[in-house]
Amino acid sequence: DDAYFRFVVDFGATGPDKGKGGKYLLLPPGYDGPVPEGYFVARSTSYRLWGLLRSNPGEGDKAMNFYKKLKVYPLDQPGRKGRYTNVSGLPLSSLAPESMEAFQWIHEIIEHEPANFVNKELLGRLASLSIEKGKPFNPDARMQRILEKAAKLAVAMARTNTFDSRD
Repeated sequence: DDAYFRFVVDFGATGPDKGKGGKYLLLPPGYDGPVPEGYFVARSTSYRLWGLLRSNPGEGDKAMNFYKKLKVYPLDQPGRKGRYTNVSGLPLSSLAPESMEAFQWIHEIIEHEPANFVNKELLGRLASLSIEKGKPFNPDARMQRILEKAAKLAVAMARTNTFDSRD
């Protein structure tokens, strides 16, 4: 998926390799260079990608050895060794910040990704918060207070929608 969780390509049984294995070439936005043969080619709308993989290889070292078969590298560095970290058992918070930091994160994403990464309507909403590509994000004290409250409210709304949904 791209950085906005939009589909880019499937791997495995549901992918173009039909679960038989193969090389995938994930190209960044606007890439117009040569595309070598022998790859399943997918074009992304963002520079950051989510590689979400699931299998049932077992636990511990058995699982890590299974995933180490996966090779991910820049096209011009095919010999580069991968870095694999077993994070099971390590503390991790996957919660969004409940502070101004959430808006700083959004600014960093907008700054890093291509200008058309999200639609113009969303870019307009973000611009009303002073989050614009190519411009610093320096809200004044009044806006910082508003954004602090907004972040807390947004997390509360998301939790309510998740845990007390009418669905």
